[in-house]
Amino acid sequence: MDLCCLLQVRSNPPISASEFVINTAQLLERETKFSVKPLPYARIPIIKLSLPPSSNIPFGIACDIGFENRLALENTRLLYTYAAIDPERVRTLVLFLKLWSKRRKINSPYHGTLSSYGYTLLVIFFLVHVKDPPVLPNLQQLPPMRPISPTEAQIDGRDVWFFDDIDLLRRSWKSPNTDSISEL
Repeated sequence: MDLCCLLQVRSNPPISASEFVINTAQLLERETKFSVKPLPYARIPIIKLSLPPSSNIPFGIACDIGFENRLALENTRLLYTYAAIDPERVRTLVLFLKLWSKRRKINSPYHGTLSSYGYTLLVIFFLVHVKDPPVLPNLQQLPPMRPISPTEAQIDGRDVWFFDDIDLLRRSWKSPNTDSISEL
């Protein structure tokens, strides 16, 4: 599981995400039973939490808590929107590829392979650009229904705008592609 926390700390001087990770990790080590590994100087500071499997938690727990990664929130919203357009096919294909890559131990960027997120993007790319006719529309290419302000369209200088009106997409966009999950 991945979590993203946005900080609104009102201290003077303001505390950095790295300092926050260090302080929070110390608190979690002291107050919980989690194994805690802070990575305060990573590009996006995170805390890795884990609990080994037990009788109460048969699969254990693994969780990464990231801080100040607004871009990740937009990426998640984009994937959610794509999945909402054609839930059965998109979610099934993504979950299948995630499980397939995990079982083959090829889903760890720390070991030089793609992350689960990378495989998810490959599925979306395939459904938008490779399949003919496409299963999904290109949400970044659909025109906005209203004027978009620069604060809505960019984060840290990156264009993050996409068409996100799920109700309108469900009503007005119907893929001509009728391939089953197994055909895809």
